[in-house]
Amino acid sequence: MNEMSEARLSSSSHSRPQEVGSLLGSDVVPQQEQESRGTQTSLFLRVRTLESLQFRSFRFVWLLNCTHVIGMWALQVILGWLTFEVTNSPLLTAMAIGLQAAPPVILGPIAGVLSDACDRRKLMIFSLGMQGAIAIAFSLFVMLEFVHTWLIFTFSLVNGAVGTLYGPALSSVASTVVPRQKLVNAFALLSFADSSTRLFVPVTTGVLIAVIGPGWSTAIAGVCILLGTLAGFAVKTPPRERRAVDPKSAYSDIVQAGKYLWANKPLFGFTIMPVAPLLFITPTNMGLMPVYASDVFSGGPQVLGLLISTLGAGMTLGTLVLASIGDLRAKGPITMITMVGMAVGLFAFSRTDSLVIAIAILLPYSSIMVVYWTIVTVAVQTIVPDELRGRVTSLATATHVAMPIGAITVGAIAQILGVQIASAISAGGLLLFAAGMWVLLPQMCRYRSPDSTSPAPLRSDH
Repeated sequence: MNEMSEARLSSSSHSRPQEVGSLLGSDVVPQQEQESRGTQTSLFLRVRTLESLQFRSFRFVWLLNCTHVIGMWALQVILGWLTFEVTNSPLLTAMAIGLQAAPPVILGPIAGVLSDACDRRKLMIFSLGMQGAIAIAFSLFVMLEFVHTWLIFTFSLVNGAVGTLYGPALSSVASTVVPRQKLVNAFALLSFADSSTRLFVPVTTGVLIAVIGPGWSTAIAGVCILLGTLAGFAVKTPPRERRAVDPKSAYSDIVQAGKYLWANKPLFGFTIMPVAPLLFITPTNMGLMPVYASDVFSGGPQVLGLLISTLGAGMTLGTLVLASIGDLRAKGPITMITMVGMAVGLFAFSRTDSLVIAIAILLPYSSIMVVYWTIVTVAVQTIVPDELRGRVTSLATATHVAMPIGAITVGAIAQILGVQIASAISAGGLLLFAAGMWVLLPQMCRYRSPDSTSPAPLRSDH
């Protein structure tokens, strides 16, 4: 998950944003940005939902993220369906998806040190290029019909390892090219890229699997990911002081970030909040959807694509609403409310055998889910200082261990009792998690972010 903090922003008076009038009540872009686009009023300034896109570099960040999530969602559908076809096992299918989250647990702290010490834009581009190349290589094995469970698991692990660099780098880069008071909008738009692609990518991928096969479908997904590197080269980030990577000091750097994280209870709470959906929600949303499509709704890859696309439709609606609203100060209470909402939605989904009713449930369920993720992400972003961002982000990736644990646990329950019972139990687990957070970390549950009407100044994008 991309945990982030407020941007490290210059304190020099010449870079302070100016006010734009009552329409948005927000900052205009820096002078250099204005000059690069001329004097005409930007469309993005007139449409509140799109206001973060007024920043040139953020537009390219958003574009590369779009190409990345298109390829990755296609791979998720292909991987899930391919695994269930080969193994006919809910447990192994869930594990194939969950294993992608295992490498960040080990490699995350290293990635965080690199993110603070190196050029984050280059790390982002490198990760994109490697993920695309790995997908294309995997497609060759699929085309040659050399597909085994061990190969699928290996691909998941390697893809997850390379992707460890992408999330923290993307979050850090995005947070430096927009002002603080627009972070909710910016990350809602990044979530929109993820959710909107779900509207058509899974359905399209399901059709592609049926028409041209999983091999060529995987190759197309790899090419989409590679295209994101082109947009990455157009991103310009503010200059910042970087430290040389010293293996001897890496451990102390991580310890320093850990102490900061533990001392700030609201931050600690928001950092571990991804555990809940990764442990209870993701196993159903991704790992078990092929089983739902085949066994519960009696469909093929097209039905699988429809289910995942419905999740995307709901998430798109949620991100658009969230982007239009702007900053939400009551981040703690909103997080708790949305967690309960996800539990109710998951339980309702587990109780129906009708595809139509399932789709009707998934729409509001996924809308609530994207609000949860965005609020948690921005809450972390606005608390952590820039000099600790990469390391704190990397420590937060340790929460991803919940994904393979959830995949194995929920997958095993599904193997024995069925996917619907497994999902219902997951809904109950989510409610218990919410209750535990309320008792153990009330500081996070009641957290309200400071008023952002007086934002920190923004460095030039050039």
